[in-house]
Amino acid sequence: MGRKRETQLVSLESDKENQLMMTFLYFTLGENRTK
Repeated sequence: MGRKRETQLVSLESDKENQLMMTFLYFTLGENRTK
């Protein structure tokens, strides 16, 4: 039971990291387009 909770927390963390990467890429791409 506790193990399932751990994996859920890990997946949540990776989701946050993925969101940060997506927003970072989005902003960098937007800057490149405006230049």
